[in-house]
Amino acid sequence: MSDKSKNSRRARTNTRRLSTKGIIIISAIILFLLCVVISILIFFDIMHNSIYETPSPTQSQLIETITLPPTETNSSEPVESDIPKYISPYKSEDDIEFLLLFGLAEFDLADTIWIAIINKTDNTLDFLSIPRDTWLRYADRNKPEHWKINSYYNYFVNDVPVESSSSASSMQLLGACETLLDIDMDYYVRISYDTVQKIVDTMGGIEYDVPFDMYYYDFTPGKELVIEIEKGLQLLDGEQVVKFLRFRQGVGYDNISDIARINRQQSMIKAIIKKALNLSNISNVIDVARNNIRTNIGKEKLTSYISFALNLNSSVIQTHTLDGYEDSIYVGQKDSEGNDKPTSFYITSQTKIRNQLIAICE
Repeated sequence: MSDKSKNSRRARTNTRRLSTKGIIIISAIILFLLCVVISILIFFDIMHNSIYETPSPTQSQLIETITLPPTETNSSEPVESDIPKYISPYKSEDDIEFLLLFGLAEFDLADTIWIAIINKTDNTLDFLSIPRDTWLRYADRNKPEHWKINSYYNYFVNDVPVESSSSASSMQLLGACETLLDIDMDYYVRISYDTVQKIVDTMGGIEYDVPFDMYYYDFTPGKELVIEIEKGLQLLDGEQVVKFLRFRQGVGYDNISDIARINRQQSMIKAIIKKALNLSNISNVIDVARNNIRTNIGKEKLTSYISFALNLNSSVIQTHTLDGYEDSIYVGQKDSEGNDKPTSFYITSQTKIRNQLIAICE
């Protein structure tokens, strides 16, 4: 046999050997990727099972609203105004979904209420903050303290609180937000301040430029709260971030309104989201979240939201505050000496809300 034939046979043999090795390597890679995919699916399934709660029906209630006229500031009893009623809920031409995000504070009051406006057509995300003192009165609510949007996590019969499941309470608040904004909305995400604290600590804190010194002291039994945060750029841990988010008032401060607090909350939440989206150990954050967040979002819908978030640039995230104004209204409440005292509300109207939604969504 010639040397040329031998070399040709060796080449074919080596080619077969290399092909066999290549197939083994490719198979190993495919098997590895398959294991990764399965692991992700298992992790996702476990995560979803941890945060998902079966939707509960809300109690029947009289969904008839009594609206306070924007010009009325000294009425002893609010009356219905002539604000126009729209024929159908707002719908944009874009592929838009509304999602309720809210945080609970003491006494089961919704301390922070945000509406995520997910625009899948333009691949943008907007957050609309609803001030917790926003006026919303159902006709079967007669006490002024039950006329604020943050009280709608609770259900009342003749103004007496009735115990309900967390899921039913969440759907009650979701329904109130639908009524207020005149939109269709199906899903909610409920968190607590403890959750925010744990997530921030897991991320190693948030570097933030605090705009002014924040000092607040409340030693009321059961409501104890001490806030001591100095002005300036610093690394805030979870507890400090929560106190920053809660800070609302203090003697001598100009920024003591709920709207000023919302503006600070929006800035801080954007900083948290920006760091979370660029975090290398995002799995640790997810692990904390799955143990402390509850939602009625199903697996398929949650998958679509996760996919949307992974392709989202944090620079396109915008924040807004519900259009309206703060006012002190006389609604028949008395002080300890029997004198009329005003109650603080955030006043808006359907016209303002509709125009704002159009501006955001279109």
